[in-house]
Amino acid sequence: MPTAARLRSLLRGKATRLCLALLLLVELGVARPDWLWRLVPRSGAGIVDVLETRVIARAEAPQIIVMGSSRVRDALSPRDLERALRLPTGAVLNLGLTSGTPFDAVTLYRRNRAKLRTARLLLVGLEDWYLNGAMAPTERDRRFADLSERWSDWDGELRLSLLLGYVWRTYDARDVIRETLQALARRRVRDVPLAPDGRLLWRADEPQTGPVDVDVLAELDGFFRDDRPGLGRRAQLARLIALAQADGLEVRLLRVPWRDAYLDARHTRHPAADARWRAWIDSLTPPPLGAERASAVGLLPTDFVDYGHLAGRGATLFASLIADQLRTSGWPAR
Repeated sequence: MPTAARLRSLLRGKATRLCLALLLLVELGVARPDWLWRLVPRSGAGIVDVLETRVIARAEAPQIIVMGSSRVRDALSPRDLERALRLPTGAVLNLGLTSGTPFDAVTLYRRNRAKLRTARLLLVGLEDWYLNGAMAPTERDRRFADLSERWSDWDGELRLSLLLGYVWRTYDARDVIRETLQALARRRVRDVPLAPDGRLLWRADEPQTGPVDVDVLAELDGFFRDDRPGLGRRAQLARLIALAQADGLEVRLLRVPWRDAYLDARHTRHPAADARWRAWIDSLTPPPLGAERASAVGLLPTDFVDYGHLAGRGATLFASLIADQLRTSGWPAR
């Protein structure tokens, strides 16, 4: 072999070995250890550690645990619900988080079971997009899901993606790695502040009232532009309920209202998703607490900051509604 050709071959071999070594270094030193996932608090993965270290760990004797999405987080102020039910300060713990799913809820419960199992009531919020099997896994799915959950809760390409990520953790962590590098480059590894009542403050402001009209279609179509039936989130919810009930907690499902405009648009633009949601809600026993149409419970368009997150006034009214419904259903039992 000519000298030049031998040299090129040698360099290619060294480059290949170097690339493999770098991939192995990232896999073992970055993607597999937990430090990367929790490094940026204001991220899909890192927010779990904020809840655990700054909210759950500091809770003393919670009686009511609230779990779900950011709509649930915004809808139930612990202090409002405590006053409405005449409970002591600190009795309500709201663990709702942005894009929160039943998987997030069951993960938080498992990881903090010693504290959360001492509560008496678990309220779990429901979202219509939980039934959309085309919704991509979140960073928290990729961080915490075990092999059986990746296989049973997902199908098609999403299942294959999660199975690949279980074997090759760098694939699971690719978005987290990119977001972390961007945050470090901008020197913006931002913290997530907490409200005085212990809830996460994700938005810059927490208005008492919102606009009369908003564009509900952007969020709605984001949820259902790609849509097909999926049972994975329902299976995760069932695991959470079974776990909490085994610990002696009463579990009640919860509907946070949407603007009327959002529901009307879902019915006309995404009828299959709308019908799927309606069939599921009608099948639940006991019926979920709360309501889904704002006008049905006296909420105004200005009680929302957007398509379905309650502003301050709306949240106060909603806490009173949930307290009334709990009392009507016999809670707390003496």
